[in-house]
Amino acid sequence: AENGNQLAQYELAERYEKGEGIEQDLNQAKKWYQKVTQYTAPKDDLLQSYIEPYHCLAKMKERAENAKDALARVEAMLVGED
Repeated sequence: AENGNQLAQYELAERYEKGEGIEQDLNQAKKWYQKVTQYTAPKDDLLQSYIEPYHCLAKMKERAENAKDALARVEAMLVGED
């Protein structure tokens, strides 16, 4: 995975996400899914069919985290804590 092998990166991301054989860590899963999706030309179509949903999932999780942070800032402003 560290050497840029997309399949290894994908499998490592999946293991982190599910906690299979390794402690579950969604931040590490996101990191590895993002590494896989950095490539503009995946090595094969089958791999791409696995990668795309996880890339979308990583983006959705990132947007949700950003929205959660923004909501917390707005709530803090409304109660005068910021």
